[in-house]
Amino acid sequence: MSEGIPESPKELKNALASNVPDIKSSLEIEFNRALTKSVEETITLLLGKSVAGALSYHLYAYLGLAEGDIPSHLKELFATLNNSFGVSGNVVGRAIVRRLYAKLRLDFVERPNVTLVQHVENAKMSFMKTEIKGS
Repeated sequence: MSEGIPESPKELKNALASNVPDIKSSLEIEFNRALTKSVEETITLLLGKSVAGALSYHLYAYLGLAEGDIPSHLKELFATLNNSFGVSGNVVGRAIVRRLYAKLRLDFVERPNVTLVQHVENAKMSFMKTEIKGS
């Protein structure tokens, strides 16, 4: 390898393999940003700025969740939506998931026995696989 540039396919594969943790970490950050943005945009679009603000306050004041915590606390987010808005909370949750899939350029197919959290986890796995293959 001259000047840090891989010269053979084997050297390239080894170089990429050594960077996989860095790639995964940056992809996870990108995914979390897309998820957080999807939550913000969907709630604001469907419920308005004042309700979005009240929901953010509730998540922080009662559950200790700041905006950046949402990706690792999806169960709590979707439960709060359902508790706050009843059946409509599930509609908002599905809209968040659809928006996330669109942002990640993934096809969303709703499956009856798959929870919203599982749909988000599936999106993350698909996004990571697609992006790592494209690297």
